[in-house]
Amino acid sequence: MNNYLKQALLFGLTGGVICFLWFLIVYYSGANPFYSFPQKLVILLQAVVSYLSIRDFRNRYYKEEFSFASGIFCGLAVSILLALVCSILVYIFVAYMHPEMVAAHIIELKNYLIANKQLLIKESSIEVFEGNFKNVNEVTTFTLVLDEFIWKMIRGIMFTILATLTLRREKSKIDISFTK
Repeated sequence: MNNYLKQALLFGLTGGVICFLWFLIVYYSGANPFYSFPQKLVILLQAVVSYLSIRDFRNRYYKEEFSFASGIFCGLAVSILLALVCSILVYIFVAYMHPEMVAAHIIELKNYLIANKQLLIKESSIEVFEGNFKNVNEVTTFTLVLDEFIWKMIRGIMFTILATLTLRREKSKIDISFTK
């Protein structure tokens, strides 16, 4: 099996399940798992999984030299699987077990828009505010989960680049041997 696939399966599946478990913890603690500060802590979990997966990949398969491209491919494979697994689990949970979460999220979004109406109109316009307010009613389980998937992918790409830059190894180009 391809080393990138092995790493993606190990860390992507594990990370996806961990992110979903955090989603459940946030939901059962009474917070909105789509829009609350505790849910944003999943960013830290995702960063740790991304870093650990690339570091493990480097230490396991690249003893001397670890290129930027290898780290990027590994990190992207892990990020794709992590985002996909977490999104599928969230979709199943929301669509089949707790469909009322979408309605509660819509109410919370409307309350936010109403509470910040003057500021939002000042920053954009009344037409934009009214369009956003109207579009909130079109939120579905799929659009919420798709949003989560996209943000996990964007963060995964950023964490992959950062982790790869800090973990890459290059062969030394200077020979420091003292033999003749």
